[in-house]
Amino acid sequence: MASVYQKRLIGDRHLGFIDEAHHIEAPTWSAFKERFKEHRILQFTATPFREDGRPLDGDIIFKYPFKKAQQKGL
Repeated sequence: MASVYQKRLIGDRHLGFIDEAHHIEAPTWSAFKERFKEHRILQFTATPFREDGRPLDGDIIFKYPFKKAQQKGL
């Protein structure tokens, strides 16, 4: 059950943005994401893996390797 704050945060939005998506399977975040199940969700993470070794859900649409960033001095 979502808190009043979560219901207000979601409102009538049609698109959800989730940062730190590698944490999405944590119970609190998973429950929050479930509130968007009828919406499109765009997840962001700089850590595209989970500590339990399982893959993140969804499709990876952009990937920028850390090594490449280092080579460019970023």
